[in-house]
Amino acid sequence: MNKKVPEITESAADLKSLLRTATEKYQIQRLSALYLLRSGQAKNRKQVAELIGSNRISVGQ
Repeated sequence: MNKKVPEITESAADLKSLLRTATEKYQIQRLSALYLLRSGQAKNRKQVAELIGSNRISVGQ
């Protein structure tokens, strides 16, 4: 079952700024995924997973 990607309310610039200040690995991965989706570099969870080197299911969680 394919779930829709949730609405991202932050701008790409805001996410990039947050990404620069993130220190924990899980924060960096989550913010990277959100940034890729918001900036249009990825269209779905599968593309995000390929770009950040993670599993599609992990990205979905």
